[in-house]
Amino acid sequence: MLRRLYASRDFASERFGPARWIENGAAYTTVEPSEAVSGASDIVRYETATGARSVYVSARRLIPAGDSAALDIDDYGWSTDGSQLLLFTHSRRVWRQNTRGDYWVLSRRTWKLQKLGGDAPTSSLMYAKFSPQGDRVAYVTRGDLYVERIGDGKITVSPPAPTRCT
Repeated sequence: MLRRLYASRDFASERFGPARWIENGAAYTTVEPSEAVSGASDIVRYETATGARSVYVSARRLIPAGDSAALDIDDYGWSTDGSQLLLFTHSRRVWRQNTRGDYWVLSRRTWKLQKLGGDAPTSSLMYAKFSPQGDRVAYVTRGDLYVERIGDGKITVSPPAPTRCT
């Protein structure tokens, strides 16, 4: 019985979320199992006032070119204007939390799915965030801060902080 309690998912509750507020609180999105793609997840939108549910991003949109499976969503975030989705996948544990992984950007205008990080090793990016304008994503890899332009994929490394002498 102890093995079933601690080493199996027999008594685990269904996962909810992660959930993100959108449209100034008029709605929120969350991750739910896809009805269209077996074993994958959709991002679903719920209206706050009515509870009306709609599929906001289908798992079909999360299949990278040349692949047959949708990305497994560990976490996600929206650009300020809601037109782009930042996906965190293939996460790996660093100390106590899964903070290292791969990041992808999905444009809701063109449905283009773009992997970030250039030639960075798999599962090596951390803490990615959209710029306020939504045209760039900053992330940490190899101990440095990088900024990648969404439009052309140009990556720049942030200069190191100045050393303080005391």
